Amino acid sequence: MLILALLILIMYVYGQLTSPNLEKYVLRNRDTLRWISIQKALSIAENGDIILMAGNTHGEKTCRWCSGTMFSHVGVLFWEVHPVTGERILYIFDCDLGQGTKEGVRVMPLRDKLHRYKGMRIAVLKKMIVHPPVTRPTRDNFVALFSKYIPIEFDNRIITWWVADWGWLYRLIKNPKTMFCSEFIASIFQDLNILQRDHVPAWYHPGDFYKNRLRLEEGYAFGESMFFEFSKSQMQGIINALLPSEIGMSEFIGGDISVLPGMEWLMEKSPKPSTNQ
Repeated sequence: MLILALLILIMYVYGQLTSPNLEKYVLRNRDTLRWISIQKALSIAENGDIILMAGNTHGEKTCRWCSGTMFSHVGVLFWEVHPVTGERILYIFDCDLGQGTKEGVRVMPLRDKLHRYKGMRIAVLKKMIVHPPVTRPTRDNFVALFSKYIPIEFDNRIITWWVADWGWLYRLIKNPKTMFCSEFIASIFQDLNILQRDHVPAWYHPGDFYKNRLRLEEGYAFGESMFFEFSKSQMQGIINALLPSEIGMSEFIGGDISVLPGMEWLMEKSPKPSTNQ
């Protein structure tokens, strides 16, 4: 038993030290990558596009090492128009550890996600390509999924990824009240008939989205990876440029403003929203 524990410890330490690292990859390959500015990323994003990010916690390093990818997080984007200010707001719909806000499935302006992010300050935008007769998902398509997914909490163990191909074992282990990030995105893409259902959502990890290893329905594809940097000062500058009422919405700090329909829970200070909303 002691030997087994020692082997597990050695593997854990090895994984922490050798997990694929986005910053090191960028240093080696910067000149060969497609780069855009954070401003352009925020302006060209469309409904259904995905963003990939790399955290640096022990759990995220383990995730990167086990899956062999330099990314540990993926989210999907959609636009909304603020009912009071008329501002177009780019939202990220994702399932995350939480950074001072709700853990699990949540919706927040992408600019705030990037501003608060505690991982590496490099991300990738991948644009959804749509060929008729299929269409790009709409704001209403995403909002219609809120009631199904908002109560979902984050799956910290991610054991279901390991057993995704083991039908009976997967069904035995799977907790329907939890998901990890790529499982969540795969699930909503299946709900929207964008991703085929030949694998359970937990089969996918962030690297599959980065390398386009997705079994998409006919008519859908994802384009090249566009890298961008988002320093703390850059994001603070973007937020400082907002109108006062927009800052209140952006930072979830209150103020006498309206909240987007279906997103009332965003203004709550509690770590998790009520599941009956």
